[in-house]
Amino acid sequence: MSDHIKLTLISARRILAESFKSFARDNHIAFAASLALYGFFALMPLLLLLMIVLSHLFSSSQEALDLLSELTHDLFPHFTDAILNDITLLSQQSIGGMVSVFLLAWSVTPLAAGLREALLRMFKVESRRHFITTKLLDVTAVLALMVILIAGVLVRLAVGYWANYLPGGGLLQSIIGGGLPFLFTVAAIAFIYRVFAPVRPRLGALWIGAFSATLLLFILRPLFLAILRFNPQYGFAFGSLKTIFLIIVWVYYSFAVLLLGAEIMAHTHRREVLLLRSLFTPGASIAFANHPLLDPFLSIHAPQETLFSENDPGDSMFYILAGKIHLTLHGAPLKTLGPGEYFGEMSMLINTPRSATALSGPEGARLVRITPQNLDAILRENPAIVRSLLVEMAHRLKNSNESRPYPLSSPK
Repeated sequence: MSDHIKLTLISARRILAESFKSFARDNHIAFAASLALYGFFALMPLLLLLMIVLSHLFSSSQEALDLLSELTHDLFPHFTDAILNDITLLSQQSIGGMVSVFLLAWSVTPLAAGLREALLRMFKVESRRHFITTKLLDVTAVLALMVILIAGVLVRLAVGYWANYLPGGGLLQSIIGGGLPFLFTVAAIAFIYRVFAPVRPRLGALWIGAFSATLLLFILRPLFLAILRFNPQYGFAFGSLKTIFLIIVWVYYSFAVLLLGAEIMAHTHRREVLLLRSLFTPGASIAFANHPLLDPFLSIHAPQETLFSENDPGDSMFYILAGKIHLTLHGAPLKTLGPGEYFGEMSMLINTPRSATALSGPEGARLVRITPQNLDAILRENPAIVRSLLVEMAHRLKNSNESRPYPLSSPK
């Protein structure tokens, strides 16, 4: 097995482990329940909007209803045509033109807001948008969901066409009938992630998260149908509301899968931060001494090499994996640092020149370079690391004060 494949597998295992930990720690199961409630109340306005659009795209309202029926049965197991018939009757009534269409879209915004909030938590960023701007973005996101549903109808038409007219028999029909919906679902989920993500995810992370969620959905659907097949009384206690109960349960499971896929996307996007964050845990210098994933951030220094001098610009900090670093001030020894310690953070944080000279020890040094962007992400996600940095800086200031000929004292 090549080194590249090994590194990829190591990185994938770490991302998956962190994704599942974050999914459990942030209680996304409960968040999926909230989204399922929002999704259920948003389902009828969305389907009504879709029926209005389809009735204008196709010459026959019955054709539009048939396409919508096929799409909903693909999306929701145990979906009944009675709901669609009611939606058709509503769509055929005069509902006030664009104002009512906007109100329907507005009624779906709680679902959009819930998805946006979920991804904000995953990417560890804060929203500073105005309320009106946020709501307009939510309405835009609803329109994006409509585009996905319309695209789903067109894909459904394409699948039916190609499966019937292409040669090759049952095998080719099965490949087209299963492969095209799978690829469309991957693209649709990637589109949803891109619309609701508070940052622009890396393209690779976007597709990895969408593929993971799609794969889980395609595994979950036959399992859910098997439960209904072998346990036909599932939801029997809800009587005539059984269909609604099953829709909510399926939407709940679907949102749980979407959130897990989003976690995988977010952690893939921040894979460097995950690795560098681990350096601030006890014993990290031993565990990561020869970790291959640190190679892009690693710098190896010869014995007695000057890393930086006093008054040099400070645009990064360093973590010591191996060796020692001697800090000097005006040629006089200031401090010696070893594995597991870091230096250069003060100059980087307050954007000032280096206050000391750093030299590697007699055996050289292996260092990890941390940029301001990576440190910002690390500190934003881990308040405990903020405290450890403050404690370390306080100790250094205390030692520096005590080493002065006339130590500074606080006013009494």
